[in-house]
Amino acid sequence: MEREGQILDVLINEELLHLTSVIAKTVSYPCGNALLIGKSGIGRKSAVKIISALQSAKLIVPVNEQPNFNNDLKAVSKFIVNHRLC
Repeated sequence: MEREGQILDVLINEELLHLTSVIAKTVSYPCGNALLIGKSGIGRKSAVKIISALQSAKLIVPVNEQPNFNNDLKAVSKFIVNHRLC
């Protein structure tokens, strides 16, 4: 799958389509957001990448290390406030 220079090598299956549609519906509302929790390998990252490309949204992927994760959260919060997204 390629859109505007972003290449995503993913196997499209029923679960991915369902997850993608649920995420798209959720984040399409004003100030919509989603917390995705579940088993690994379900396709959450792929679904979010697809939706962010389709909606031309900025996707910020935090690093799992605690100090960097906290800094990423601060940066995202500042971005939201500065751009008046909510």
